[in-house]
Order: sequence, then structure tokens, then C-alpha cells
Amino acid sequence: MHTLRGYGIGTLLGMAIERLISIGYLIVRLITPGDTQPLVAELANMGYGIARLEVPKVLPPQ
Repeated sequence: MHTLRGYGIGTLLGMAIERLISIGYLIVRLITPGDTQPLVAELANMGYGIARLEVPKVLPPQ
């Protein structure tokens, strides 16, 4: 649960900072359960900048 809170706070903080220093770029955030490599490769071939963050899956305690 702490990981989700940290991720959420980080996302909101990043969005707030982006609003302050915005220079007209569009940010798209994708959260996918599968392999993102084909999508990343295609976007890079099209000339888009890519930042990729892989987060390990957190399982609830049993």
C-alpha cells in the first residue's frame, strides 16, 4: 500500500512541477500490464522521446 501512495504522490508532484515549467510539450503516461518493448521501439522510431519506468508487481500479504 505504501508503494501505491508513493507512486501516486510522485505522479501528482511531477505533474505539478511540469505545470510550472511547461514549455508546450505533451506528456502521455501509459500503465500497461504486458511487454512494452514493441510500443517503445515504435514510438522511438517515430522520433518521440521515451522515459520508461518499470515497477515490480506488489502482491498482498497472504
